[in-house]
This record gives sequence, C-alpha cells and structure tokens, in this order.
Amino acid sequence: MRPTPDARVSMPLAWGDFFVCDPADYTLRTVPEIVADRGDAHAGIDAAAGTLDALLALADRQAEEGQPDAPWPPHFDKQAGEAARVTPSRSRAKKFPVITIAQAKTKLEALAGLDR
Repeated sequence: MRPTPDARVSMPLAWGDFFVCDPADYTLRTVPEIVADRGDAHAGIDAAAGTLDALLALADRQAEEGQPDAPWPPHFDKQAGEAARVTPSRSRAKKFPVITIAQAKTKLEALAGLDR
C-alpha cells in the first residue's frame, strides 16, 4: 500500500493490463474485488524461483577483467573499486586544452592560414 490519500496498492499486472491501466484504479478499496475476480497473481511465485548464479558469475568475470563497478547512488559512501561518480563530459581528466591557431570563416581560409 502506498502513503497516498486514496491508499493506492502495488500489485502485479499482466502486460495487457499494464499498458492500459490507470494506477488510481488500484486502491485498498478496489484491489480485494480485483483479486477475487482474477485470482491471486502471486500464487505460483515460489514455484518459479530463479537464481542469481549467472549474474554473480558475470560480476566476477567483469571484476577479473578490471571493469569497475557501476557508480552507486550519491547517498551511499564511495565503494571500493567504484568508478568516478562524475559524467565523462564533466571529468577534468578527460578535457584537453584548446589552442587557437587561426580564425577563419571557411575551411579553405583555415588551411591557407595553416600553410602561412
């Protein structure tokens, strides 16, 4: 249940419902009737348990290859092995000095200036 005035409820939806639903339709008052009509969408969830083994193996392989961990959200302390939390365009290490050799309006004028 969400802390909203209408007490909206978080619940699973079929893809067909997801694309056409209005979240305001799923509240503490409406969901019991929806579940009674459609059944419990969570009924078989324990029988379909998955595993994180492939994801953990991928993380191990990437660590061995020297790939840094993805940046953590800013409210977390910086983690060991975490990459910089700055966008590459704002990184000072990536900037190169710009040297103006000549000013020209066209490519031909710039090339002529370079030859001079």
